[in-house]
Amino acid sequence: MKTSFEFPIGLEYLVKEIKIFSPMYNKKYFFDYHTNIPVIKAFRPKWKDDLESKNYKIHNLFGSKINDVKVKESLYYCSECLREQLEINGEGYWNRLHQIPGVYICTIHQVLLDYYSINT
Repeated sequence: MKTSFEFPIGLEYLVKEIKIFSPMYNKKYFFDYHTNIPVIKAFRPKWKDDLESKNYKIHNLFGSKINDVKVKESLYYCSECLREQLEINGEGYWNRLHQIPGVYICTIHQVLLDYYSINT
C-alpha cells in the first residue's frame, strides 16, 4: 500500500482518540502545526476544495495539474537537524518543511536531505 505524505488522512480518528489529553488537539491544530497545509494555503486559495474533493488522489496540492509538481514518495530528513534534535530533545522528528515537494536541501544547514523509503 502506498502512503501519501501530501494528504492528511485519518485526522478525525486521531483527534477523537487524543482529545482526552487536551481540547487544543483538534483538526485545525493538526492542520496548522503538523501538516504542509500552511504552505499549500499560500499558493492554493482553494486548497480545502482540493483536499475534500472526491478526486483528490488525482490532484496534486502543490501543483495545478497532474504531475505538475512531483510528490515525494519517501520521508526526507537532514542528518544535521536530526543530530541537533537528539541532543536537545532526546529524540528526532520529521521536519515538515523537508517533506515539501521540490525541497531537497536543508534550509538551515545547506546540506542535501537524506531519505527514508517507506513505500517498498
